[in-house]
Amino acid sequence: MRHITRILLGFCIISKSTGCGPQNRNGLTTEDNTLPKILKKIPKTSKKIELYQNNIEEIPINVFVGFSQCKKLDLGINYISEIQPGAFHGLKSLIVLYLWNNEIQVLASNTFRGAKNIQSLSLQKNKIHTIHRHAFKGLKNLRKLNLIQNKISVLNPQIFQDLHRFSHLQIKENSLTILSCSLFDDQPRPFKLDLGEKGNHLDCPAILWLKYQNISFEPKLLKLCQGQSGYYCMETTTFSTTSLHTQVSCFEHSDFVSLCSF
Repeated sequence: MRHITRILLGFCIISKSTGCGPQNRNGLTTEDNTLPKILKKIPKTSKKIELYQNNIEEIPINVFVGFSQCKKLDLGINYISEIQPGAFHGLKSLIVLYLWNNEIQVLASNTFRGAKNIQSLSLQKNKIHTIHRHAFKGLKNLRKLNLIQNKISVLNPQIFQDLHRFSHLQIKENSLTILSCSLFDDQPRPFKLDLGEKGNHLDCPAILWLKYQNISFEPKLLKLCQGQSGYYCMETTTFSTTSLHTQVSCFEHSDFVSLCSF
């Protein structure tokens, strides 16, 4: 098959097509799937770069230096297991970053250093179990974070510190059992939290605390709590900035409810 390299309007796509080797719908091709060599084939002026399905395994430090005009970067459906701190240095215009469907297990401190203008970050369907306290440090423009389908059981209370524009967290299908009372202290209200119906198992106090903090969450209506005496049904019926009215049949946490009522 004859290979043709073509760039359209600063939109660069490199992906593998089944049976055709490394070729994409625009005809841009690559014979080497290491990220540094792939990037050598891409113009530094590209505003959108899509590198999904390229068998990429790691993101080396400073690999994106020079791509200062890139606003969207898609690295989904690869085998990335390691992101070196400083890997995104140089992506000063980046707004959207997709790292979905990879093999990432740990987000180290300063993972996204150098890409301070990211507004939407997707880490869905990885194997993340540990997120260091300063993993998102510097992302002061971050608004939406997708952590769906990972293995997260706890979030450091200061993990979102100084992220004053962060307003939407998707974290369903994880293993959360507890949320720190200070977790969203620096975030604007209302704050949207997508917990989903599978995986996470927060108890009554955690759910009541979310409502008390003016945090909207899914699912909204009903929560089962496993107390020492069995399962109880709790529904938060009304919330405002000055009052919390809750219909509770969970006697295990009745004291907590009274503390939240004005």
